[in-house]
Amino acid sequence: MNFSFAIDDNLFNQANVTAKNMNQSLPELLREYLSQLASQANVQREIDELYQLSQPGEGHSHGWCFKRQELYE
Repeated sequence: MNFSFAIDDNLFNQANVTAKNMNQSLPELLREYLSQLASQANVQREIDELYQLSQPGEGHSHGWCFKRQELYE
């Protein structure tokens, strides 16, 4: 997908120099940044879900507990 947006000429020039210093083109650098940004959002959602799942439930074992030997049967 292609998209365009407007940025200040000075910002464009600085970003372009930064990209060249990293041996990348500006579009490559932007794709990489957007990919990392999207990954961070996914990771945060997964962390939030794990946190919710780890909250104390209402279950109760009624005193039952497993015996170590049972794990190997």
